[in-house]
Amino acid sequence: MHYVEKGGFLVVMGETRPDLFLDDVGFRTIATNYWWWLEPDADLGVRISAPDHPLFDRLSEADLAWHVHGTLALGSMWVTETLARYDGEDGGPIVVDARLGSGRALLTTLDPIYHHGSGFMPATTRFLEGFLPWLAQTVDDRLSGCINLDNGQATPKSRPKGN
Repeated sequence: MHYVEKGGFLVVMGETRPDLFLDDVGFRTIATNYWWWLEPDADLGVRISAPDHPLFDRLSEADLAWHVHGTLALGSMWVTETLARYDGEDGGPIVVDARLGSGRALLTTLDPIYHHGSGFMPATTRFLEGFLPWLAQTVDDRLSGCINLDNGQATPKSRPKGN
């Protein structure tokens, strides 16, 4: 929590269970249908809630749909924006951009890294191909105010005395 409150950017994916190490975060496990896509006219029920968020310049709803393990519930200590949700039974937020203090946490119940490594869920690969460049740009934008990048070397920007 201290890391985020003091300006850090934390990304938590999959069943890492942010409720076990972050205050005021709930995680509700839901029954996972691993084979939904085999059903006629299949629709997992994943919906983008914040289409104007910069993440969705790189991702579509189809890039978020492989299966859902659970939903998130963040309490009032967080300033949150639900980016994507699950509309099925027991639905709720599955991707949340949350602010706390001067920091930020991107929390999702999606597990793209695990399934990308399995090599048989193309949506996870598409997700990572969009998410990782967005994350790199977002982190780069945050760091640009903190460090100088001269000749490929990162050095802290000088701070005014007394800070």
